Amino acid sequence: MKLDKDNLAKILSLWLHVEALTPFDLDKNDLIEQMPGSLNQPRSSLFTWDNEDTTQRDSLEIELQKLPKEEDRTDFFRMFTVCIGIVNRNEFIDRAEHLLRSNLLDISQDLSDFSAEEQRTDDLICLGVLRANHFGKISMGTVEPSYALCELVNLTNKQKGVESFEFLTDVAQILHTSAVRQLSLDSETTAQKISEKDRQFYGMLIHNLNKKELKPDETRGYKLIKDLNPPQNFLNPRKIDELCKSWLEKAGLGPSYRIWVIVNYYERPKPLYFDFMNSPYIEILEKIKKRVQTEPPTRVLSPVSERFFSLAYDNPDRNDLLANSKKFLEMANPERMIFGRWPSDIKNYLVPCQQVALSTMIWAPPVDPIISVNGPPGTGKTMLLKELLTEIVINRAAVLANIEDIGTAPLFELKSGWRGEQVPVLLKEYVEDYPIIVASNNNNAVENITKELPFDYGFEEPFDYFSDLANKLNRSKDAWGLVSAPLGKSDNWTRLWKAFFSNHKTPKGTIPYLQHALEEEIQSEGGIAEIRSNWKKETQRFREL
Repeated sequence: MKLDKDNLAKILSLWLHVEALTPFDLDKNDLIEQMPGSLNQPRSSLFTWDNEDTTQRDSLEIELQKLPKEEDRTDFFRMFTVCIGIVNRNEFIDRAEHLLRSNLLDISQDLSDFSAEEQRTDDLICLGVLRANHFGKISMGTVEPSYALCELVNLTNKQKGVESFEFLTDVAQILHTSAVRQLSLDSETTAQKISEKDRQFYGMLIHNLNKKELKPDETRGYKLIKDLNPPQNFLNPRKIDELCKSWLEKAGLGPSYRIWVIVNYYERPKPLYFDFMNSPYIEILEKIKKRVQTEPPTRVLSPVSERFFSLAYDNPDRNDLLANSKKFLEMANPERMIFGRWPSDIKNYLVPCQQVALSTMIWAPPVDPIISVNGPPGTGKTMLLKELLTEIVINRAAVLANIEDIGTAPLFELKSGWRGEQVPVLLKEYVEDYPIIVASNNNNAVENITKELPFDYGFEEPFDYFSDLANKLNRSKDAWGLVSAPLGKSDNWTRLWKAFFSNHKTPKGTIPYLQHALEEEIQSEGGIAEIRSNWKKETQRFREL
């Protein structure tokens, strides 16, 4: 397909529909943050109510009246996260499917990635959020409708024949403005800072008290917090109810709804995101779509992306393997199969479609580096990822197996470290072509796979690959080896640094834990001479296999 402006705009529109209509599942455990510290410090709390039982709404109103006014001296501050319009995913899917069929008959067949049946679960989704600060005052800029809600509202308006919009960001802005008006919110004021280190955070001025400013009963870490919001911004649960009903009516949902209010406590300001609600790709896709209106695709897309998009829609070369048995057999040719398998139970073998998908990924030409694998939960996508990781590891092992003598071969080069010191780094030919990075817009998805790898195995004989280090990194036990590390969050990076480089006391002095682990491994293998001898035997065995 020739990728012109019209075709690309249509592809982007379809992609945006799919992204908006597949919101993230809502889990209260992902919203509650436990503040580290002593038992005397406050813990997160959750208030929930629905259209039939408002008991906890009344309890929240009582708690809100107890909040400090104007300013407070404390060693923590609270933040309220209000999830507005929590509905069952199945109800949302029914409404979305109805609107697509009634509104978008010309492109409904192209929305094959939006499979209503695949998305049907008993989970919950959130239609909008806002945040209130330590004093219970709503920060106007945090009132945010979800793009799932924006999509339903836009399609509902189109069905009714009233004004609809091409871009969801425009719908979000309209819903935000009307919500601010309905909640009677005003912008916070600007306060004079007491010191240069003061922070303005969600309508609060946070000043860390120095030693001279502390009272006798106060300890280091206490803060003076001043409220910068006008009185009318006070969190009113009954107004939240009315806003929720308004959003549901505009989207054609309801009348059943739920509202959650999560109260978290923090010792210092930190970035707070609503990453539990929207796909992060929507705003990026809309920016690209706007550029396509005035610029050719070659100016907007990289060469790789341009080729990927050109194959993604109305492509005559696409193959339906279930309908084309000859093509299926060609792609399932044993000559295209991978060299190894993830060490799992023999009963967990790959089915033919998984084998074809895996060989397609492995043998994909360099001009097609983007591979998309779709499927509902439980169909083996994670297993496929493990097999792909296995192939990369084996290909790297094939390069390493060419090293005749591990004791004399040049393996490292010196490079400048963080502090300018010279540190040994593996030569490029041993690492450059074999990187493995698992990335996602969902932090939990990445953590789940990287935490699963060191524990999922089915070895016939006991196997150990720096298992103590893996257990230390994952704060657990029974890991078989150090094969992955969850990163992303700063806490994960800190844990990795401490696991590898925290000080370890030995009779000869203090050394980094990673050095200790390496020395222990060398000793357990019988020393350097024994390792060199075993290396020759194992590389020979590997080449024979």
